[in-house]
Amino acid sequence: MRGNNRLLQLFGQTLILSSPLIALLGLVLVAVLVAPMAHAAKKPEGAAPFLESLYTRLAEVPGLAQGGGAAPSQNKGLPPLLWFEELVGEELWQAYLKPQPQWPTMHPGASEDLAPLPAPPAQPPKLVALGAQLFHDPILSRDNTVSCASCHIAEHAFADTRRNSPGVDGRIGKRNSPTLLDAHLWQSFFWDSRSPTLIDQAAHPLHDPLEMDLDPHEAARRASAKYQQDLSWDEIAIALASFQMSLSAYNDPNNRLDAFLHAVAAKDYTTARQTLTDQELHGLHLYRTKAGCIQCHGGALLSDQRHHNMGLHYYGRRFEDLGLFEITQKVEDMGKFRTPSLRHLHKTKPWMHNGLFTQLDGIVRMYSMGGPRPKRPQNLPLMLPYPQTSELLNRFEINPDERQALVAFLELL
Repeated sequence: MRGNNRLLQLFGQTLILSSPLIALLGLVLVAVLVAPMAHAAKKPEGAAPFLESLYTRLAEVPGLAQGGGAAPSQNKGLPPLLWFEELVGEELWQAYLKPQPQWPTMHPGASEDLAPLPAPPAQPPKLVALGAQLFHDPILSRDNTVSCASCHIAEHAFADTRRNSPGVDGRIGKRNSPTLLDAHLWQSFFWDSRSPTLIDQAAHPLHDPLEMDLDPHEAARRASAKYQQDLSWDEIAIALASFQMSLSAYNDPNNRLDAFLHAVAAKDYTTARQTLTDQELHGLHLYRTKAGCIQCHGGALLSDQRHHNMGLHYYGRRFEDLGLFEITQKVEDMGKFRTPSLRHLHKTKPWMHNGLFTQLDGIVRMYSMGGPRPKRPQNLPLMLPYPQTSELLNRFEINPDERQALVAFLELL
């Protein structure tokens, strides 16, 4: 019976990704298979959730949905469960103590595997030194109380342990300050990617009334007087960017993930095995496979640098933040935020764009259930859009030991 259930789950995953005609024919076959099992055992384990997800997906297939291709609603059902081979103990070590291309197959939604950090690009020492001084200097704020370092604290991976960082006059914004380490790898900046470069980025907190609230020309005048050199705002921005480009966890002796990846690449499997614990390797495996973290958190930054709606927009409620939509004004961008890096998690708490999350175990539990899927308010007019949670979020079954293993891996990052 259990073998039949597993076959049904695998078959169902294939159907969901198939054409409407194949899916319809497959549904008939599934019904034939499920009926005798249901008669014999009333409710075969795993079959009901599978059928629920299958009918949900079929209802969203153009041509099969009632009304002929109507737009799917937000809450037709939970995402389907995917099945992955379980590996533990020595079998798990042997699966990873080999060249990375031979590791167990990643989650089907992943596009990039884990990768070590590259060396940051060399920067002119004098420019980095000036940038470091300016980064820590509160003269770049209107009331001389706030510097870049006020919100990006070196001891915390150049992030902030407060939910939201206070600006001039104690004013509070709505987003958490992310880490600046390895900023040279980012293709855009801020949670909503409003800035394309570090140089451009420097001006945003400067003239933001909730942060430093200072005109760039006044900033240049103050800096020129203090550092006894004629500095334009462009030169200040370049210096700040050079300093931030120099910040990296490359070759950090405490970077155990990269130490493991480098040892594997060098085929030094003895060192690789000594770098991670059994539990952490188990967590790495879950991260890459059934937990699906690798879908968005791969590569050297552990970020795909894309924008996703993870259901945390709080539409119509306290903490509402529509993310990328506020920049693009595109309906499809409602509630989307740039995927954060998962490096230095133990130093950058609290997490998410709003800094509302403080427990990794709770975050894992949330995503294991398919993530937040807020319901459309009943009083919201039908002609108005509502943010749609990303389809990348899929439920996954995880027992307490597995959950602890995944958390242990996340903590070492």
